[in-house]
Amino acid sequence: MDELNATIGPLMKAARKFKKFNQSDVALANGCSQSALSKMEHSLLIPNAPQWFLFARFTTIPPESIETGIINRHSPVKFNDVKVSQGFKIPKRFRLNQAQKVREVYPFFHYLEKIVGVDPYNQFVENLEIDPEFF
Repeated sequence: MDELNATIGPLMKAARKFKKFNQSDVALANGCSQSALSKMEHSLLIPNAPQWFLFARFTTIPPESIETGIINRHSPVKFNDVKVSQGFKIPKRFRLNQAQKVREVYPFFHYLEKIVGVDPYNQFVENLEIDPEFF
């Protein structure tokens, strides 16, 4: 199973839970059984293109979430603390609107890694003195 297929399931589950839907409602809207949706969320079954677009429409996530992993681009991301997030100290100048800044730059970093490859990308991140675990 490739990386994209392995991320579809958790993405679907996160989108469903974010919208506070249960599996039965989403499955009914998607034209599949609840057990099929459960298998999709656990990456045991991969949705076909029409199923993905129906899912995206019903949960109102952008269809390109399958590539970006961002399910809600219009609301601010919230970190667990203003000064420290998941063990990383955020420099003072980046604390204001920090989550929005991360969200805006993440697709660029993801795209850059795909285009230039892992090693040049890691070197770029290292030259910027960004902790590679940050993204």
